[in-house]
Amino acid sequence: LEQMVRWAEPRPGMERVHDEGMAILSPALCERTYLFGLPWPSGRSAAEDFRAIAELDDDQRAWLDAAIAAWTSYWVVTSIADGLATLRDMFTREIRVVPDDGLLVGMVLCARVVTFTEGAYIDASDSMTMDRKQAADLRFAFADLMDLPKAKPVKPEAMRAPRMALELAVFWQEQFDDEMLVEL
Repeated sequence: LEQMVRWAEPRPGMERVHDEGMAILSPALCERTYLFGLPWPSGRSAAEDFRAIAELDDDQRAWLDAAIAAWTSYWVVTSIADGLATLRDMFTREIRVVPDDGLLVGMVLCARVVTFTEGAYIDASDSMTMDRKQAADLRFAFADLMDLPKAKPVKPEAMRAPRMALELAVFWQEQFDDEMLVEL
């Protein structure tokens, strides 16, 4: 990741993330949105462009492929047991089990969850505790905005669409005051 960030830093784009009003999001989520969620002039993400030119060993390439395959979404913590938290994507309805690093049942995360080798982990996130109605309202409002299905799961490919991560993050920020967001 550090090698990719160094490669991408001199290129235009990061200021676009901040210009879109994402200043209060966690720095990691801003960075991942820039690297994985915005189309570059090639039409691909910075991560995909980096993968095409970088000299990576097999492990690095496997991690980068897993990170590219992940998507930013709103994830609900549905249960916690034995040091593991179960997350459900509010749009795709996919389930991931991640290490419980201070998560709470009912917490909603605007997050990238990467599945790699031994399991899944939260790559970057902002979080908010809310009741089921608030979570449903958030999901339906974003689905309306982006013309996503409400009654059936969204395909992961749709969640990886250009600018989707940015739209999710900006919408997330617009829903809450600075004090309400909790950085993990």
